[in-house]
Amino acid sequence: MSVQINPTLEMKPIAYIDQADPTLDKYYSVATVALGEVFALTLEQTNDETDNKDIEILVTIDGTEYSGRIVAGVSGLTYFAYRSPIEDALILTTAVRNAGYAVPIRGHVITVEAAIHTVNGTNQVLECDVQYGEVPTGTYWWYKHYPTAVLNQDPPVSLTLYDIFDGLVDARLIFVIARQINDEAAAKVLELTTTIDGEAALGTTATFNNNTWRYWTRDPTRDGRSLAHDTAYNFFYYYAFDFHLGTIQLAMTSAIGTNQQLDGRAVYELYEEVS
Repeated sequence: MSVQINPTLEMKPIAYIDQADPTLDKYYSVATVALGEVFALTLEQTNDETDNKDIEILVTIDGTEYSGRIVAGVSGLTYFAYRSPIEDALILTTAVRNAGYAVPIRGHVITVEAAIHTVNGTNQVLECDVQYGEVPTGTYWWYKHYPTAVLNQDPPVSLTLYDIFDGLVDARLIFVIARQINDEAAAKVLELTTTIDGEAALGTTATFNNNTWRYWTRDPTRDGRSLAHDTAYNFFYYYAFDFHLGTIQLAMTSAIGTNQQLDGRAVYELYEEVS
């Protein structure tokens, strides 16, 4: 029997709550997604006084919690929630989905909850919407979510390779981000070494300004093993690495600055057979 990879998802009706007079600090269940992906998340609160309120959306992906919280959420204003590329958290913003907010929210079990953490106003309402799809009935390989791989090397040694992850099996690497910080605020050259199924990726050095994250993704315009890098994660340029065995290492090839820091993150998923 063949096993399909990356099956076409079945779109589901929007899950939502429209909770009148919500209980303070109570987390209301909005959706449970089984073997699927969340495409859009919104959060809103309204009250007659149009007072700001502390509201939160909590997404749990295969056991890892991602919280997004607005301390002074404006009454009647819709906030969009996106997964942060830098940490295990959500970003809440009034901007609709764009190239800067495209980190997948998918896995085997995803739950979405919403809460209010300020005393209710008159006719207080808490609203949360979830757009999602699920894997259809059958046997497939589907993504298992894992927390972002983290490297914090303070200080690094010049020309020394540091593992962001080593020996990852049956995985999809979505992107890598890195930054460097030093007291002189000087730019430095960093090198990323990505070994995928025994082959090293090419074109992996870049000059990093001080305290600026840069993204590395697979470059579809070249030989398929090369990496492109930019200060923004471009969803339309997204081209992941799928592999059986992979290692990612980061190095600084410039001289080390005062109080030098070297930070790296890798966003990835593992494939697992499900039915």
